[in-house]
Amino acid sequence: LTIKHNGTDSQITNLTGNLQFTQLQDDGDISFASDDGSGGDTIYMTIDGGETKTIFAKDTRHNDAIKANFGTDDDLQIYHDGTIAHINTNLGSTYIKNLEIDADINFYGTKSDGAGGKTTELYFQLDSSIQKNEFYKAAYFKDNIKAEFGDSSDLQIYHDGGNSKITEGGTGGLYIGSSL
Repeated sequence: LTIKHNGTDSQITNLTGNLQFTQLQDDGDISFASDDGSGGDTIYMTIDGGETKTIFAKDTRHNDAIKANFGTDDDLQIYHDGTIAHINTNLGSTYIKNLEIDADINFYGTKSDGAGGKTTELYFQLDSSIQKNEFYKAAYFKDNIKAEFGDSSDLQIYHDGGNSKITEGGTGGLYIGSSL
């Protein structure tokens, strides 16, 4: 193990085995600080012995195609390949939950505003307070893709490429009513 300064940089070099940092103070922390961009310093990351967590106090950057892996076997991966953002689950199902009472999950898209800029708009929302899915843009179904209703897909609405169809395939009848 060597600790030296080469005239420009300070270096810690380990040539055999692993390099381990150990903090033995009960509930003690290990903090990594650097310049804050304005001549001072700030903590960027803390290994917090009291909370038993690693705390990032500044943004992290994962360069293109560098994955943030979660789970012992990298079960969840989040990364950007330079063109497309990816969220991959390699084992089991994926759940997206908002655990705040009556809070929503919102899905936005960004498009050109026609004047060289862009605008971000809400497309649909899972509204927990009224327990409904709310669409703010049209839902588009390709040919032969059905909108299905009922536990057994009893009612189906679709276009087969040549004809538009409303099909009642379950028990009971098809009723079209009006409040007038």
